[in-house]
This record gives sequence, C-alpha cells and structure tokens, in this order.
Amino acid sequence: MDRRWWSQLCFVFIVLAMPSSFCLAMDLYVTPAGNDAWSGQQAKPNAAQTDGPFATLERARDAIRQLKPQGPLPPGGVTVHIAGGDYVLRTTFELTAEDSGTAEAPIVYRAEPDAPARLIGGRRVTGFKPVTDTAILQRLDPSARGHVVAADLKALGVADMGDAVAAGQRLEFFFQDRPMTLARWPNEGFTTI
Repeated sequence: MDRRWWSQLCFVFIVLAMPSSFCLAMDLYVTPAGNDAWSGQQAKPNAAQTDGPFATLERARDAIRQLKPQGPLPPGGVTVHIAGGDYVLRTTFELTAEDSGTAEAPIVYRAEPDAPARLIGGRRVTGFKPVTDTAILQRLDPSARGHVVAADLKALGVADMGDAVAAGQRLEFFFQDRPMTLARWPNEGFTTI
C-alpha cells in the first residue's frame, strides 16, 4: 500500500477509536466582560471582538435550551464555565426540568477554579446624603443627628420594599458583605401598646 494512504487510514481509525464524549462534549463560557450576542463557545473574546463568551448565565441557559429541539444533547453533555467576577441578577436565575441533562449528557454549571464567581441578586445602594429634613432630625437623638445618611431607593429602581413584618419578605441590607440590621424601634425587645 501507498504510505500516504496508510497514514490516512490510521488517522481514521484513531478518530473512530476516541470516546464519543471526548469528541462531542460541548463547552460554553460566561464572563462578566462577555457579550450575550456572541456564541459563548470561546473562553476569551477573539481579536476582532466579534465572538467570545456570554455575559450572563441566562444566555448560556437559553443557548442550551435552543440545542434541545435539534436533537439530543451531545454525548458528554454541556459544561458552562463561569469565569470569576460578580454577576448582578435583575431577576431570579431559574432552572426548570427543561434545563436538565441526562446521565450520558449532563448539563453542568461550574465556576472556574481559583476565580470566585458571585451571583448578586441585590442592588448597589449609592447616593447617600446627610438627612436634612427637620421633622426627621427632631425624632433622632441629638448625638446621632449629624451622622445619619439616607439614600433614595426608588431613584435606584427599587420599587418593591418588601414587608417589614412578614418573615422572609423583608428588605435585606449588606455592608462589606455582612448583613446589617434594618433600623427599628425599639432596638431591643418589644414595646407594649
């Protein structure tokens, strides 16, 4: 046999002998600096900035949903690689039965090693200003009056203020990643009416 033909035949046998999950598993990438208009199939943007990773988990989830009507998921499944960084979620990231894989083709969302990925469901509160309303200042202890600041949550797009008396429905406030206690009266115990 011709040596060239023999090397081509060997190549075909090697490819056929590879496990199908190795050949066909799919990887998608998400990074805060990505773009949801891109394919999500590259870990970093290309030089022309025309393709690269997605920006949101929702876009990766929806790309997988679009694969399913085309036939079964690739053997080996789909892995969504989540780069380190903060992902601000405006709505709940919802996965349903529709987003399940199988034992042969699992769907896995995985943060990259040594790069913490944080899903943030809240809003950053900015624009704090000293309280100047005299009616409010009169209700404060004199020693606190010059130290109280306030921010306009409605101006920041927070329309749902929750329910201050219903467990699990109160607003939460975090400072330096630690939960804070919302202002209340009395600060300790209960009051008798």
